[in-house]
Amino acid sequence: MTTDTIQLTVPARVREAGVGLADQASAQCPPVKIQDAAVLLNVNMSRFHVWRKTSTAAVEIGADEEGNVTSKEALAVNKEILKCDELRLIQRLDDEVRRYLYSRCLPSVFKRGVYLLPLGLLEEVMGRLAEFEATRAALVEAFLLVYEREAAAAKVRLGNVYDRADYPPVEAVKGLFVFETQLIEMSVPATLETVRGDLYRKELQKAQEMWSRSQSVITATLYEEFRKLVTRLSVKLQDRTDGKRQIFRDSTVSNLQEWLQVFDARNLTDDASIVELVETARRLIAGVDPETIRASDRVRADLARRFEELGGAIEQRIDELPDRAISFE
Repeated sequence: MTTDTIQLTVPARVREAGVGLADQASAQCPPVKIQDAAVLLNVNMSRFHVWRKTSTAAVEIGADEEGNVTSKEALAVNKEILKCDELRLIQRLDDEVRRYLYSRCLPSVFKRGVYLLPLGLLEEVMGRLAEFEATRAALVEAFLLVYEREAAAAKVRLGNVYDRADYPPVEAVKGLFVFETQLIEMSVPATLETVRGDLYRKELQKAQEMWSRSQSVITATLYEEFRKLVTRLSVKLQDRTDGKRQIFRDSTVSNLQEWLQVFDARNLTDDASIVELVETARRLIAGVDPETIRASDRVRADLARRFEELGGAIEQRIDELPDRAISFE
């Protein structure tokens, strides 16, 4: 059995970045650049979900052209207990929050829902999350106002698979909506050293290995994001197989530009190779706007060639990475 004695504490050093939080002293792991340049951000979002399993008894199954009928035992049937625009808006906002976090934070190796937040982006991210929270609270209130009406409408829509137990009272439903954020850091309890020095040293080593793994994950994440953006731009700059131009949207350029703008803050491992490739991308895209690309065949062709070369260089570097297993979840 593995026992983790690493503790979670509020990071006092975020105060230096402009966010006032409580002073707490804790034993720190051996200095690692990632720990000096980022904190852990825990984001917990939950909501009322509308999909439920239902019995196949109420399901009518027709025969195919040969008269064969599928056994109900082979089926798993779900029902959508609410069709509600107000609830869909909350879901879309939650998706937007995750996309934003993916664009600013980096995946951690600690647990699901915990992100590595670079200190250089701390003010921006915490401010944006506060805006998301306020918007979400308003959307939740709007949903709760129509919840009982929509639940009544579902009885007609669902017919014999309707189950009143699927619809808790409105106050209980309100409690299902959660939006919580917390800045934390991982450290080994200092008191452990005086009780069990050997265990303390062992836990320090485990923590160090965890942060070392984070370095590999961060590097791989940045390369993979970079590759996708450059590849998409390269493909969109080239003509289709029939010789016609592809539709070139502003976001094809702006998405890469935004990624380049926050790259320095997110590059917690100072990988020299990716820095060199990023500088190449910045030079290529400097002063170039989507309208110029659409209007000039020469600019389009030149950028297509250069970004294709850049994409190849990124792919080559990715192939040399020791570990390509990356995920935010």
